[in-house]
Amino acid sequence: MKSTTTRYETTDTLGKSPAALVVKVYNGAIANLTKAYDDLENNRTGSVYDTLEKARKFIVHLHTTLDMEQGGDIALKLSQMYVFIINGINTVQATRDKELLKNMIDILNNIREAWNTLAEDNKKGKSPADAETECPARGLSISI
Repeated sequence: MKSTTTRYETTDTLGKSPAALVVKVYNGAIANLTKAYDDLENNRTGSVYDTLEKARKFIVHLHTTLDMEQGGDIALKLSQMYVFIINGINTVQATRDKELLKNMIDILNNIREAWNTLAEDNKKGKSPADAETECPARGLSISI
């Protein structure tokens, strides 16, 4: 039997647009990276490795579900960013580099905001073509 929380999460997920689901995955990755940062800041290193592993699972999910054919150049840039984040997680696990961790959180927050705007536009009934000039992901440039 599913718990109440699991049923709520399932219902919440089923009612979301694809863009809103992407935002939800970003939220999970960012929450875990932020927890790892906070744990490192406060010398609570016991759970850092496991927390970073949880974040990695979210990023791997984002990476493996990219549609490279339909997504074109933006999908390629996102793929490169996800590889950077995954490699960064490996580095943080080995070195406890808080600055790298903060940088990864900032990158993901910025991209999440673009997805969040797209999700909000979908909720308002705007199509991507209608919002083309407003979409923050348009012309996305990621330098890694």
